Amino acid sequence: MANPQALVAQKKSTPPVILARNTLCALARKDVGLTADNMLSRWLDPTVKIGTSTPGNDPGGDYAWAVFAKADSVHPGARLILAGKAMQLVGGAATPDVPANTNPVKYFLLSHKVDLFFSYCGAPGANVDPALVSVPIPASLTVPVNYGMTVMLHPKDAPRQAAAERFAQYLMSPAAQRLLSASGLIPAVVSQ
Repeated sequence: MANPQALVAQKKSTPPVILARNTLCALARKDVGLTADNMLSRWLDPTVKIGTSTPGNDPGGDYAWAVFAKADSVHPGARLILAGKAMQLVGGAATPDVPANTNPVKYFLLSHKVDLFFSYCGAPGANVDPALVSVPIPASLTVPVNYGMTVMLHPKDAPRQAAAERFAQYLMSPAAQRLLSASGLIPAVVSQ
């Protein structure tokens, strides 16, 4: 929601609404033995290598660091340990090379560069490899993932403004929300 809220603060758009939600998972190789019950202890295990997106460049990284901060309330010192061992492998300027047409997260996991990777549960194809498991992050450790929508203001172009508003209304319709749900996201509007 930060990006649409920034546009509102600049008086460039309408107030944001939540378009859809997602949840966070830890995607790991099955041999790591990750479960919802042992998640924090596996993360903190010095032998377990963690991968994330790059905070500041990719919201997935921002969410991972927010989870690290929340882990501090369960295990004091966890934030520093996790931030210190997490490898920022996706979405940054210095990300490692990945073979063409290869999902980078799967590549880093299956090549053993990392043992687990913070991911969205609703990521397309997140758990289609039989060697991987996607484990939802427990409520005690997770943070909300809300996708915001705002309509840019076009005061000198009424037809464009009207078209943008119609499209925003469509995105909140039950039909569009079903499409978002089919893509693995959690609809913001509950269909009746």
